[in-house]
Order: sequence, then C-alpha cells, then structure tokens
Amino acid sequence: MKKKLFAAILAAATLLSVFISCAGPKDPAKDTSSTDPSATGPEATEPVTEATLNVPEELDYEGRTFTVLSCPGQNQTVKIYHTHFDVEEQNADDLNDGVYVANSRTEEYLNIEFATDTSGALTDTKVYRQHIAADDDAFDYAIWIDRFGLALAEDGMVYSVNDLSDYYVDLSNPWWYESLNHYLSIDGKFYLASGYSDLSLFGNMSTMLFNKTIAADLQLGSLYQMVYDGTWTFDEFYTMERAAAKDVNGDQVMDDEDQWGAVYIDTHWYNPFAAANGVYIIDKDDFDLPYFAAFDGEELYEIYDRVLADFSDPDIAIPIRASKVYTQGHVYENTTRMFADDKALFTGITPFYFYLLREKADYGILPFPKVEAVEAGTPYYSFIPGIHAHFAPSTTKDPEFTSAVMEVSNYYYYRYAIPNYVDVVLAYKQVRDDDSAYMLDMAIKYRRMELGQTYWWDACIGNTAGKLWTEPNAGKFVSLFTANRSMIEDALDRSVALFEGLE
Repeated sequence: MKKKLFAAILAAATLLSVFISCAGPKDPAKDTSSTDPSATGPEATEPVTEATLNVPEELDYEGRTFTVLSCPGQNQTVKIYHTHFDVEEQNADDLNDGVYVANSRTEEYLNIEFATDTSGALTDTKVYRQHIAADDDAFDYAIWIDRFGLALAEDGMVYSVNDLSDYYVDLSNPWWYESLNHYLSIDGKFYLASGYSDLSLFGNMSTMLFNKTIAADLQLGSLYQMVYDGTWTFDEFYTMERAAAKDVNGDQVMDDEDQWGAVYIDTHWYNPFAAANGVYIIDKDDFDLPYFAAFDGEELYEIYDRVLADFSDPDIAIPIRASKVYTQGHVYENTTRMFADDKALFTGITPFYFYLLREKADYGILPFPKVEAVEAGTPYYSFIPGIHAHFAPSTTKDPEFTSAVMEVSNYYYYRYAIPNYVDVVLAYKQVRDDDSAYMLDMAIKYRRMELGQTYWWDACIGNTAGKLWTEPNAGKFVSLFTANRSMIEDALDRSVALFEGLE
C-alpha cells in the first residue's frame, strides 16, 4: 500500500477551516448580535459534527484493491463526479485535494487501494450487465445516474443496502443524507443510498443566479432581502424578468445581441419552480410506495401554467438551445457563459459551473421563488435533478468488505472533502458576498428531489414534461399529463412490483 503523510495536510486543512469560519460569511440565523434583517433567516447548513465510526480500526485488508466501475462523465468539468476515487495526488486544486485526503484516509484506515474502471457509459449499463452475467467479480462498486441504477436494481443486479447494513453501513450516521435517502427507497428497500462521497449532491444543485449589474441598472433593490422577508415570489420574479428584457440593438428581433430576462436550460429551470414550493409529479405514500401526485391539488399544474406562460413569450426568456452564438460547449457551460456575458438578469445553473463566472459577471445566488409570500425566516427549498448513485453489484462476494469501504469512505468525505468543497471552493472562492454564501447554505440544507426527474425520467420527462419544455404552452400541463397518466402509473406499478419481489 502507498504510504501517505497526512500531518501537514490535515494541519493545513484545519487551519484553513478555522480561517474560513473566522473570515468567511456569517450565518445570520446564528449571529444574534447582527442588525441585518437576515437574522430572521432559516438556519444554515449544519456543521460537520463528531460521530463515532463503527468500523473497527484493527480491520486490515492487506492492500486489497477496491475497484469502482464508472465512466469519464459527459464533459471535463464533471469528470471528478465519476472518477473521484481515482484521485491519488494533490494539485493545489481545493476540491481535488480534499478528495485526495478523503481517499487517502480511507485507504490508510482499511489498508486498501482504490482503482477506477471508466469503461462504463453515462447512459448505458451494458458493461455493468456484462460483468454481472459473467459473474467475474471485476469490480466492487459502481457509479451511475440514479435511473440506471434503479433499472439494474429492478433486474436483481444490485446488492441490497439493507443487507450491507448488517455489517457497517449505517444510514443514520451524519455522513449519509437521510433527507435525500427518503426518496431512494421503495417498499422500505434500499438498493441505492446517498452519502457524502457523492459530490454531485453539491455540484449538481439547481441554483438561480441574478446579474447584479443589470439588477442595479433596473434599481430592483435587495433581492436577498425579499428572501429573508419571505416576499421573494413568482410575481416579483416575473416583474423583474420582464423589466430586464431589452432589444439592445433596436432591430426588433430578440436574439444573442440583446438582453434577456433569463437564459436557461430546461433540466435546471422548470422542475425547480415546483420543488421550491414542495409539490411534485411523483411522491411517496406512508408505505414508502411511489404514486402519481401531479393532480393531488391544483398547485403543481398552476405553477407549471405560470412558468410555461412566461417562457412561451419568445421576447422575455431564451432557452439555451435557441442561441446561435453559445453553441460550442456543453449546454450547461453554454448557459453559464451567456449569463456571464451580461446577456440576462437570471439563469438557473449548478454550482459546478460557477467557475466560468470568475472575473466576469457580478452575480448573486437566490433560491427559486415561492408562489405566494411566506412568513419571514421560512426556508426556500432547492432542487436536485438527480444523484450519481453509488451501489454494489449483486455479484459481491465479500459484502463485509464492501460495507466497510462504503462506510469509511463516506465518513472521510464528510470530514474532509465536502467541507473543503463547500466552504472553500464554492463559498470562499466563488461566491462574492455574505448573502450569497448564506443562500448557498440554505440550498444545501433544504434540497428536494423530483422522482419524476430521477427514477422515472423516461415516463415523466422524456415522454411527457419534455414536450412542454420544447414547446412551452400554458394550459398544456393538465392535458399532457392526463393523456400520459396511465403510462406513468404503469411505470410506477412495474417498479413497485419488482421491488416487492426482491428479497
């Protein structure tokens, strides 16, 4: 096993943590001496707390290799989501170095070596299935987009997390996300679980950004204060968005030369408005079974109608697919770059692309708005469009080994990688004011998922809501989901039946 020296690294990490806690953004909810009205805001993200790691220190796997089957990802920016267990050296990048420490500590604790096999594909599980069919024990762990992990579990190709909990995995520990794991079980059975080693849960949150320069020009006042006061609503958002849209060159055509109310990508725009208000296409009942919830009340389709009415106006907001200039990179990169060039007041993008805004647009972070005003201090929810599920193959020959690595790695990511990522990379380096840092904290604490965009993407998005995204039309939500309700419910029934048949 490679011997790694940690004293200097950990001392530096501790010192940096102290520096950030002293010099970084205050938590308005905890700073009772503050006269800032934001003191009424919701509590920010809980700090890392001490908790007992229940994996014996004397456990020694004698340099055994723990292989993770994954893929390179869809672009260089998010490569680390899929290959972070392969980070074996420092390079002065804070995220990389935090991951390095977490990996190294795990290797030291268990006397193992991490290895990553990137022969998988982002949206194709063929390689995974081939290994399972061959029962070749070629890998110990896998990372895939959640819906593909679900399909593998339904086919009996994933080892039960419930069974791994017979050894060391303990989902009640703070390095596992209890609030997000609520979404991942079916019939009380866990095959996928969400823990701190999944970097996407921070980098892949949908956040709303606003351009401070445009906001100042329009004399919009403090958008942050609206959040603290509970008055950040759809009406306020739409009013500002319409005020910002401007035919800059006067040619009577809104295009890349002009200023927009918003530039957006569908996957980080429509559902966040609904999730911010706590309503979903798919929800779960008291028996941990998913059901079609879109018509439980009127709120969800009223939200969609308002959003679709807004974005059916071609002169107010522009989907990035309509741009003729910002076409060279990945769609997330293109959206961020167009916003960075002062082309829009608002955008919806993920923190992993904030780096593209450095030295460019002066921006702030906001939650997606509520439908109606709420009491001051009420939290605003954020949205996770999915997770990169981490799971063990059904061919696992030594579940105790797998369970130990899962628990220890999530523990050390909780202690070292994620604090470094959130406090240093996101808040300290990339967020430019205390209020935005606070909004980011709130987003992390109050994350929500839409199962219609995760597990049941094909039925709810690919065959249904996706048609609304490409052709926005107010009033179309009810007719489209009514027409496809049976298909969606059949997909849910199939999944429930398959999970009920799993041991």
